[in-house]
Amino acid sequence: MADPLGVFANTADGVLAVDSKGHIVLWNEAAEKILGYTPREVLGNICCETIEGRDPAGNRLCHTGCHVLAMVKSGERVQNYDIESRTKAGQSIWLNVSILAVPGSRPGLEVTVHLFRDVTYLYRLRELIRERGALPAVPGSNGATPDLTRRELQILRLVAEGLRTEGVAQKLSISEATVRNHVQNILTKLEVHSRLEAVSLAMKHRLL
Repeated sequence: MADPLGVFANTADGVLAVDSKGHIVLWNEAAEKILGYTPREVLGNICCETIEGRDPAGNRLCHTGCHVLAMVKSGERVQNYDIESRTKAGQSIWLNVSILAVPGSRPGLEVTVHLFRDVTYLYRLRELIRERGALPAVPGSNGATPDLTRRELQILRLVAEGLRTEGVAQKLSISEATVRNHVQNILTKLEVHSRLEAVSLAMKHRLL
């Protein structure tokens, strides 16, 4: 019988899977890249001891018998959520987490899969906006919102998630040169000089 978790091994998102007792049974390459821990360092460990996630208010979410595992066990759906964690090097990192329950071969052997992506960029951006206060209005005599194409908005959203040119290209299955061309068009339309400014302006005007 094929390993039901095998499909998650090569996903672009970080993936950790835990058994019914919270022990990590899968840690993919992307998880290692995002958090810095190798599979050897985390497999078999209790999930909460590795992630130690906290909500935006600083309350600890990851603990033995956490509400996520409780909801999965009761058959409830878990909405995606953000947590602040730390990398192996001790750096603060924000993760957006999605939950998927995978049935086991028999009752009691269910596996809970956590798919996560680095959204630190968004939190740093929000801090920057708060520190700098109001952003300049969108250029244009009539104050109209710049007309970005669907693809440009898609790329801008990925940039806002912290993806660089290579990551955007992989996500959309396009070349890096195409990504750079789209980014340049976005900067020109928004009349800004950097990706950070473009995302800040887009967030202010609710384009994202």
